[in-house]
Amino acid sequence: MQESSAWNEGSKIDPAALNPRNIPLRSIGELEDLASRKDGPAIEWQVWQTLHTFAVGRMNDAGLSAETRLRWVRLALTALKRKGENSEPDTAAALSVEAYIRAYAIREFGAMQDGGIRDPADLCNSVFREIGIARAEVHAQTTDWHTRPVPEILHLRRIKNMLTPLRDLEGVIPVNDPARDELSAWLPLIHDLP
Repeated sequence: MQESSAWNEGSKIDPAALNPRNIPLRSIGELEDLASRKDGPAIEWQVWQTLHTFAVGRMNDAGLSAETRLRWVRLALTALKRKGENSEPDTAAALSVEAYIRAYAIREFGAMQDGGIRDPADLCNSVFREIGIARAEVHAQTTDWHTRPVPEILHLRRIKNMLTPLRDLEGVIPVNDPARDELSAWLPLIHDLP
């Protein structure tokens, strides 16, 4: 009879595997298995936040191979997504964090034009869609942002948080890609946003 563990039986998750304090004790493979599970008991958002934070730290570990660091990047993004599934969604805040992680991966490991996590045009287009309002409207709101109601100021801040990680990506987007021109037009607004 095979020994039961959180990593090899469908819905039988070892409660210790769900304890945030145990995350640093697990191998990356075990954590990837946990993050890919869709069955079993619901996993609290705090576990996903802990896994995300741990994975971000490991993706920045220059002592690891590029391949391993990219696995940590993917794990950080998966944990971020799973956290959103188990908590109140704030898509702009989550996309700000995703943009930071993906922009880091692009800078560290190179851009790829494949629609994946290292595709700078795909990342920029995701941010532009999430902003959801015209650049001219955002620009108009920046002139008097300090007099606006707090929710509007927070919205403008979220826009800044989404745009800021994109600052270094303009040069890695192909010249003929419309996302490059759109990014060039958005970037100057960062300095005017709260």
